[in-house]
Amino acid sequence: MSVFISTKLAENMRKLLYITIIYVIVLASQAIADDNQPAANTNSTAAGAGSNVDWSNLSLDQLQNLKVTSVSKKPERAFDAAAAIYVITKEDIRRSGARSIPEALRLAPGVQVARAGANEWAISIRGFNDQFSNKLLVLMDGRSVYTPLFSGVYWDVQDTPLEDVKQIEVIRGPGATLWGANAVDGVINIITEEAANTQGKLVSTTYGNDEKGSTTVRVGGKSGDNTYYRIYGKYDNNAAEEKPNQQNAGDSGKNMRAGFRVDVNETTNNVTVQGDTYNNNEDQQLILPSLSVPFEMPAANNELSTGANLLTRWKHSYSDGSDSTLQIYYDHTTRSDVYADQTVNTVDFDFQHSLAEIDRNEITVGTGFRTVNDQIDGSQYVYFTPTGRIMNTYSAFIQDKIHIIEDKVFLTLGSKYEYNQFTQNELQPSARLSYLPTTNQTIWASVSRAVHTPDQDIQDITLHVAGTPFGYASLVGDSIAGLPLASSEVLIAYETGYRIQATKQLSFDMTAFYNDYSKLLSDFAVTPLELTATNPDSGESHGFEISSKWQATRDWDLSANYSHINMDLNIRTASLVTTNGKTPEDQYNLTSHYQFPYHIEMTNLLYTVAELPGIDIPSYTRFDTVFAWKADDNVELTLAGQNLFSPPHEEFTGFLYQLPEKIGSTYYANIRIRF
Repeated sequence: MSVFISTKLAENMRKLLYITIIYVIVLASQAIADDNQPAANTNSTAAGAGSNVDWSNLSLDQLQNLKVTSVSKKPERAFDAAAAIYVITKEDIRRSGARSIPEALRLAPGVQVARAGANEWAISIRGFNDQFSNKLLVLMDGRSVYTPLFSGVYWDVQDTPLEDVKQIEVIRGPGATLWGANAVDGVINIITEEAANTQGKLVSTTYGNDEKGSTTVRVGGKSGDNTYYRIYGKYDNNAAEEKPNQQNAGDSGKNMRAGFRVDVNETTNNVTVQGDTYNNNEDQQLILPSLSVPFEMPAANNELSTGANLLTRWKHSYSDGSDSTLQIYYDHTTRSDVYADQTVNTVDFDFQHSLAEIDRNEITVGTGFRTVNDQIDGSQYVYFTPTGRIMNTYSAFIQDKIHIIEDKVFLTLGSKYEYNQFTQNELQPSARLSYLPTTNQTIWASVSRAVHTPDQDIQDITLHVAGTPFGYASLVGDSIAGLPLASSEVLIAYETGYRIQATKQLSFDMTAFYNDYSKLLSDFAVTPLELTATNPDSGESHGFEISSKWQATRDWDLSANYSHINMDLNIRTASLVTTNGKTPEDQYNLTSHYQFPYHIEMTNLLYTVAELPGIDIPSYTRFDTVFAWKADDNVELTLAGQNLFSPPHEEFTGFLYQLPEKIGSTYYANIRIRF
């Protein structure tokens, strides 16, 4: 009955999304037909976080005043935040030549980004990188894209047009006090532009040896005095990568996506309604386990992913300076391939109230509820028992930012309480202290507790990983093995940082951290051919991250990031569920951007990643170069080469049932037209 209800709910929500998109298209058509309709002034600066900013003209000291919301769930200056935060701006993305969100994340320090195939990415922060990195929370406009099935993110479907991305806020370190379980080692918050800042029409087309004709079309308009909207459609045609033996990896893909956003901006009320729908069709070449010699067999796979989401956010500002925000979203996803068919429906309610300042106290409280209804039809390789679950999570948080010395010293205390059906009660507190000795310096320190709660892959899965003459070797869930359910993995994190804008042209941001992990998941042998997950292990990691920006001349600016991490994990076995040895100890990147006359600019990017000893991946260096010419205010041409001067190389091991693939050089041309 629950499966029937969830299926009907999914169908109705998808119908509602399509009807809403059609309605917005009608609004857009009416606005376009009106030749006298004034366009939004792209050079104006609106008040608050919705300002329409010309990112290309911001000086370094202006960039220090960027507002972020991911640290405190309310706008604050990134330079003052008591957390290791890095903001990837719209201009950073454009200059880098990145064609996807994972590529853009390479720009941030402390983030491990590895490409495993044409459509596969392994991404984590401060270690534990894997196909489904389970200690990283990823948000898209406040909507979690974390899948409850395998404790990670399907990066291939996070394909929002980069032209619509306002900024990506990357928090290195725990964010669980505000965002909840699984925000253990970091939070990535992808924030798209307000509809008022995407007025007019845009067409962007890319063609190269990797992208065989990818196009984005966007239309933005205005209805009445306070309502702005945009609609978009996107099509990607991705070529296959290369196997280690220089054969075609057979992992090409064709992806389609469409969506909309409507913003209603009034004096005391702001309402946002937005949604997306997508259809991804990706080929794969698999090596499946077999019970006969040689105990494995090749198989071609076509993976089909579809989904839709609808989000509504209402914010009300009170006369005393306080405000309330209510956010509700629905997310429906399906994924079908040779070893499992997945359907997941998520409904999430989140309410937050920021009180007016009381005796130097800025208090924010909130509560939330999330229900996930899924159905997994497995195969002889992967299956779940039971095949479906309804999982509910209840949460509440409180945070108080105390002005100990006005404009100088701040102490932020907070905690989040969550209840889930696997581990029940979870408490995740934090304390953050910041000191601003001058307007251009920030010193901060924090201590936090965060947990990663077990999911269905730990409790309910049976995964056959190899074949032997005696049968499959299998990883089974705790409930299947008849063992006590695994408990949450726990992190106690200690961080400190220092930021300084030494001059108007030069700034530094430095962070050091120590992470103490307990109850880490590892394998336990039930039988010689059967493993399950338990929590006997522990470990620690420590390291530092440094980033700097330098405006060398009026036309030339540079940035550099360096990250170091040392992980010491007490893992009992060569585990299937841990990620030991998959994190590079050292990473750095250098970016140089030069503005030539006649609106020509060149950006060069150099990335170096240390070896991954756990999976025998040697260190590698990647060099990208991007030339862009703004023919006028509305036409921009880009020529880019990525991963140049290096032979094709592996960045990560193959994903589940897949062979490793080599990532080679790519070249592309892009034309972007606004009218």
